[in-house]
Order: sequence, then structure tokens, then C-alpha cells
Amino acid sequence: MSELSLPQFPALYWTAPVGPGKRVLRGVLSGLIVGAVAAAVAAVIVLAADLAKDLVVVQGVVFGCLAAVAAVAAVLDCLAGGWLPDAIVGTRLVRVADGRTVGASGFGRLALVGLLAAATAGLANLVLTVLGRDSNGRVWLDRVTGTAMIDIRAGRNVLVDPVSSAELERALRPEAPPRPAVVEVRGGSGEPKPMPLEAHDTLASLPDEVVRLGGIGPGYLEGDPTVVSGMRTSAPPPLPAPAWLLTFDTGESHRLHGTALIGRHPVAHSGHRGAELVKVADPSATMSGTHLAITANDVGVWVEDLGSTNGSEIRLPSGRKVALPVRVRTPVAKGSRVRLGDRWMTVERAPE
Repeated sequence: MSELSLPQFPALYWTAPVGPGKRVLRGVLSGLIVGAVAAAVAAVIVLAADLAKDLVVVQGVVFGCLAAVAAVAAVLDCLAGGWLPDAIVGTRLVRVADGRTVGASGFGRLALVGLLAAATAGLANLVLTVLGRDSNGRVWLDRVTGTAMIDIRAGRNVLVDPVSSAELERALRPEAPPRPAVVEVRGGSGEPKPMPLEAHDTLASLPDEVVRLGGIGPGYLEGDPTVVSGMRTSAPPPLPAPAWLLTFDTGESHRLHGTALIGRHPVAHSGHRGAELVKVADPSATMSGTHLAITANDVGVWVEDLGSTNGSEIRLPSGRKVALPVRVRTPVAKGSRVRLGDRWMTVERAPE
């Protein structure tokens, strides 16, 4: 695996980060559910024990129930990756190191959230959730605690289906088909006799009849010995990849050779070493900094959403829309357009 261009967090490959909208919704739901459950339990306790006349006792019961319900929610968050709000909005909390639940170490994260919420009435949590997201969609709290919140409806749920090293290797270093080659078998008085041979074969793996003909072992035919003069590639050197033209609705264009990363402020990505960086004007800031990767060769064009905030989609010539899954290479049919946030891009062969 050391030869691969691994993503920053291999255990989270094919996952989708949770956007700010879902994060805020999850927080609101968590507060409402904790409050409602705590109030219901406190009401049962107060009525059953006939404590309604003592306001101080009632307040103590309410706060105690709030603390107990919040503690249960925290345990589920850490040990199961989420609880009821996560089931509703489709989120899970995982460690970036291995894609597993955060475990006991997650209680530090929850304590930090609670302290900020208590000190600022939740305002700091809201601001820091909406702002400060990095290229992987992680907010300040994720980076400090080594965690990530993933969207299991937009990407892979690594808690149920963890990423394997074999999958990463297949995705990042696909096996190239062997190049055909020819062994020239030259007889003592004849012309060279081409014989197909896979490029990964060696002299030792030649068929027995070739070895015998070559005089390499006993039992070869009578007469002048035949010599295996070597291997030569039958396929010509590959031609340079054709150029493709990317045209954006802003009026900008880019001539593409190979792979490019597109966004408002694209930066190098570990999964796409050596890619061109294409910066596109986006006054409305609907594109992410590094929004999408595009790869083109003489066969066709593929695009890959890199976990953008506002998503990407392909608009087919028929008008049908196809949402791009996160971190999955998807082919672009001829005549299609690609949406990046609120921006649009067309891809076509560049003129010679």
C-alpha cells in the first residue's frame, strides 16, 4: 500500500461529510428530544411522589432528569456512533483513524460541546458548526478530537461496511491489462517465427516446445539450434491523450489533459497526485474550495465529487438529472452538463 496515493483518511474513503444544515438540524433535534424525554420522566416522578408543592425539589428533579437523559444520549453517541437524531437525519460519528465508533474518547468531545453550549447559550457551537469547514468537510471540533461526522445517506456507512485495504488498492491502483508482446524464435536457416507472449511472461515460463526449440534443455530437434532472440512489444507507443475543453457558465474555459481539480480555491488532493488546479469564479460561493475531480482520456470523461457542500450532478441530454455520489468516479455521457453547486460545466473534445 505504500506506493498508492492514499486519501488523507483512508478509513473514510467513499464516505460523505455532513453539511452544516444537517449538523444544525441534528443539534436542534438532540436538544428537543433530550428536553422532551427529560420533562416527561420528571413529570412522572413528581406526580408519583407528590412533589409538585415544593418548587425547589421539582427543579432538582427536572435538572437531574435532563442530566440523565443527556448522559444516555452521550453513551449512545460514543459507543454506537449515534442515537435517535442520527437515525432521523442519517448521520454517524466515527474516528478518522479507523472509521470505528469513537468509544470512551468521545466523552471529551461531548464535554467540550457542553461547556461551549453552557458558556454561550449554544451560539459558539452554531457559529463553529457553520464556519471553518476544511476540504474534508470537518469542523473545528472534528479536527480537535480526531473525529468525523459522516452522512450515511449520501455516502458509505463505514460502521457497517468498513473500507478494506484491498478495495483501496483496486480503486487507487487499478490493474492495467498486460501489453501483448512477441517472442522472435529464429531457426538456424529459417525466418523469425512470431509467437504471442504476455509481457509479464519470462523465458523460464515459455512452453516446453519453445524451450526445446530454443536449445535451452535436452531433447530439442535435430539440426541447427534455434535461438530465442528476445521479446519486443507488438503494440506501438501510446499516443498523447487528446485534449478536452471545459467550458463554464461564467464564460471561462480550460483545456484539459488528464486530470484536474475544480473549485473556488482548489488545492492538491492526495487521491489525485499531479492533477491540474482549475479555479472558477463563483461569487455566490456555492462551489466548495476543491469541489470536483475530472479525468479525461481517449476513451471518455469521468467526474468525482470530492465531498462538496452543495453537491454535484450530471444533466443528461434527455434532461434527466443524476446526482453524483461522493468520491465515486462517474462517467459523463456525450452531450451532458455537470453542475457544481450553482455553476455549470460542459465537456467536449477540444479542436485540434
